[in-house]
Amino acid sequence: MKRTIVPAATLLVSLSVVASAMAQQPYPQQPYPQQPYPQQQYPQQQYPQQQYPPQQGYPQQQGYPQQGYGPQQYSPPPVSGGQGAMFGSVGQLIISADRLFGLSFWSAKTDLDNGVSSSVSGTDINLLWGDNATPYSTPRLGVDYTVANSISVGGSVAFTSASGTSELSGAGQSLSTDTPTVTGFAFAPRFGYILGINQTIGIWFKGGITYFSQKTETKVTTGTSSTTSTDTLSGFSLNIEPELVILPVPHFGLTVGGLADIALSGSFKHEDTGATMSSADRNTKINNFGITFGVLGHI
Repeated sequence: MKRTIVPAATLLVSLSVVASAMAQQPYPQQPYPQQPYPQQQYPQQQYPQQQYPPQQGYPQQQGYPQQGYGPQQYSPPPVSGGQGAMFGSVGQLIISADRLFGLSFWSAKTDLDNGVSSSVSGTDINLLWGDNATPYSTPRLGVDYTVANSISVGGSVAFTSASGTSELSGAGQSLSTDTPTVTGFAFAPRFGYILGINQTIGIWFKGGITYFSQKTETKVTTGTSSTTSTDTLSGFSLNIEPELVILPVPHFGLTVGGLADIALSGSFKHEDTGATMSSADRNTKINNFGITFGVLGHI
């Protein structure tokens, strides 16, 4: 029996040729029918809308003061005069004793005839007592009222009166004469501004107009006749009086400050009546500067 042996290389080449020929032939596409699927309708479910009660309005609270940030500004004293109110709050009645003691430097200028003038000056140190040389060193009673925060309106008054008798006796005889009688007063309406620093310390700026009058009467007896001499000094001045107020206890304190009494006008009149009759009227201006102390209380 004769066998045919095919080499392996020949077999592989043949398979490759067959595979290449089959790849070049298109594979028939079989159409598949498209089956429509019916769309299912789903019912829309209606959900009930839940009604909520209307929101209740809450009352608006009163606005709180806005706190400003930045530079601190001066705040005026509290509005009312209660226990915690600072000195200078509205509605305070301030009663003060001014110029109780202090140091004053005064000067007076009098115009005489023919363009001649006379000037006199001096220094006063008073302690609960005034000097008859000027009306400015006499202690005064002041009453002021704060019409608004830090704003005061009021004034001060002063009054002085002095009289006496001098008697000379000897050799069975006696001679009695009256000493000069001095009567004077001052009235000073004023405005003020109070800067309250804290509950204990404040600064009170006061200023106004002062009117004063001082009369001195001297009776001279010669034999059976007598003559009365009267000297009257009066005038207006501008008063400036800043004070430091120290309140160690509530509603009561001490004052210390400077004062300036600047003359605006004035006159000096000398008159003799009785056995001798004469009269003279001169223009006189008195200026006064110094340091003063006092006390005050407020309600």
